[in-house]
Amino acid sequence: MRRGLLLNLALSGATALVFLAVLEGAARLLEKPRPPRPQVADYIWDWDDKMPGGFYVMKSDAAGWPPWEEFNRDGLRDRTRTREKPEGHARVAILGDSVTFGAETRPDEAFPQRLEARFGAAGLRVEVMNVGLMGWSTRQQRIAWQRIARAYEPDLALLAVCLNDIPELFNNLSRPPRWLARLHAGSALVRLVVNAEGREIDSVERLFAEPEAPRVREAMDRFFEEVRALRREVEADGASFAMVVFPFRFQVEEGAPRPVVQERVASFCASEGLRCLDLLPTLGRLGPAAFGDCDHLSPGGAA
Repeated sequence: MRRGLLLNLALSGATALVFLAVLEGAARLLEKPRPPRPQVADYIWDWDDKMPGGFYVMKSDAAGWPPWEEFNRDGLRDRTRTREKPEGHARVAILGDSVTFGAETRPDEAFPQRLEARFGAAGLRVEVMNVGLMGWSTRQQRIAWQRIARAYEPDLALLAVCLNDIPELFNNLSRPPRWLARLHAGSALVRLVVNAEGREIDSVERLFAEPEAPRVREAMDRFFEEVRALRREVEADGASFAMVVFPFRFQVEEGAPRPVVQERVASFCASEGLRCLDLLPTLGRLGPAAFGDCDHLSPGGAA
């Protein structure tokens, strides 16, 4: 009896395999040629490739902030600070990415350092922490709050948003498991069932060209959820929370598209009662000179 049961199971399995093979063959016959996959802009990081584990800081043995130490003991491009705020000082933690980090500029030219210097020149006792690294998106900025910034008890956490944060979150958080990705690459039947074409967002420009596309709407929703989660943690720690939004250079050039992304962010912030500063009008007055490349600020733009 047991032998007969095993035989039936083997026959059933073989039949299923033959049936799947027939379906795979039919799917391959019916499958239309796939267009080449668009190359994703290099400012949208694949976290598995660029930062395994989804987070990183720079390695540093710094004990202070002499001129030859670019990174502090937390692995950030900022001077080493005491955990306790100096008496009579306010403290701001700016959570950001390479724009906050000050890519392609000297450390003292990054906008958080420029801001702290301007406060000091005006006689205001305000510390401005630069909590930003290359490739960080809103998810990494939330982790940075948890692991680094909250220990310094800032009065304000300022989320510095660069527009590539939005597609980067979407591409990484909506990516299928590795086993499914391998099946998708090798099986026409899986491609037919999953219908995943066009899921990835390849550039910031896509947010403006297809604002009503399902993937763009989902990307905006995922970004807003990350902002809500970060805000809850910041406020639970007793700090205030606000946002500042940086544009891309193409938005200050001739023929720029309508700023639909900034409009959606402004609408979200209004509905959430969240303070938010859109820097497109300010940087727009400087034009392309505000940028060193497609998104990073020039020293003049940072100032």
